[in-house]
Amino acid sequence: MTIDLRGIADALKPPLLIALVGVSGLLLFGPSQLVRTLGLAALLEKYRPLIGIIFLVATALTAIAGFTYLRSVLQGWYQAFQAHRRRMACLQSLTPAERSVLAEYIVFNKSTTQQLISDGVAQGLVHKTILYRSTILSDEWLAFGYNLQPWASKMLRAQPELLEPQLSQYEQHAQKKLSPRT
Repeated sequence: MTIDLRGIADALKPPLLIALVGVSGLLLFGPSQLVRTLGLAALLEKYRPLIGIIFLVATALTAIAGFTYLRSVLQGWYQAFQAHRRRMACLQSLTPAERSVLAEYIVFNKSTTQQLISDGVAQGLVHKTILYRSTILSDEWLAFGYNLQPWASKMLRAQPELLEPQLSQYEQHAQKKLSPRT
């Protein structure tokens, strides 16, 4: 006779474990009047050791499931925190040329700009995962559309000072182009 441990482990999900802990705990530690009213006094007397083992095993498995879930939640938060720190460090270490490229996205509220495929600055931002090439179609085989990653857009719009002084220079230049001639 073989015991299918995988089948047993699959069947013992946290809701079932919690139910086993609750029922066996009630039988073992509940008021004796309740046990007699439910007609389980004879069953408890005959199988008390087995019910005790079920209680202990179910409690242990419930605790393990709870700690495993808690660990996965905390690990997710930690990974998100680490990713945020890495991204912020990347944005804080931008070169002036990289800040100039990114300023166009922020000043004109653009999601796509055209960059030359041979532009090392744009390719560097792609490598840093700040930009991505959004199309395989080019403008006369020279320029491609590049989009700002959503996380970078959100962080740069929330903290435009990360692009200073290039952002201010770009805004002044853009205002001169858009202002009517006098």
